Amino acid sequence: MPPARFGAAAAGNAPDHRSREVEVAGVTSLSRQFNDVWELKLDSLCWQQLNPTGTPPSVRESHGVFLDGNRLIVFGGEGYDGFFDDVHYIRIADLAVNEWQPVEPNPQSPSLSVPALSGRPVNISYVVSKPAATALRVIDLSGRVVRTLLSGAAAPRGSVAWDGRDDSGNPVPSGSYFCYLQTGQDGLSRKFILTE
Repeated sequence: MPPARFGAAAAGNAPDHRSREVEVAGVTSLSRQFNDVWELKLDSLCWQQLNPTGTPPSVRESHGVFLDGNRLIVFGGEGYDGFFDDVHYIRIADLAVNEWQPVEPNPQSPSLSVPALSGRPVNISYVVSKPAATALRVIDLSGRVVRTLLSGAAAPRGSVAWDGRDDSGNPVPSGSYFCYLQTGQDGLSRKFILTE
């Protein structure tokens, strides 16, 4: 059986749900995270660990998993370094499991990466794939803009280190904040916790 865990994701599909359930990743109460894949044969209630080749997705929890025919797809989740917006898949056949394959993001889609938990400075990275006016802001839980980090034209890829100060230069208290990226009609936000 797989080691005990929570935050795992499981999936079955219409043709296979009577014979197969697949579980991916998760975390233990001791904060050990997994990136393994297990299959439960529902007719015999026997577990089998699947061992695809290639580079597996990073360890994670609270992610999405679904079966599209014989293709197992893993999306997003949260890991040691923050939130993921990546997609990976493997093909699961009756006699073989093939190599993990990453799915390249749509080049028209912006992305934003912020550590889930960070001291000062908070290292924020972004991708803006089409030219547009761009704004990058830190917002508190009430929706108030605490700090504007970027406003106007931006490089296609970049990173910003927020020093934990508001627009007036005053240190903000520790706690939960959102980082919000607005580029053209697209907007992305990531929640994070600022620590001392």
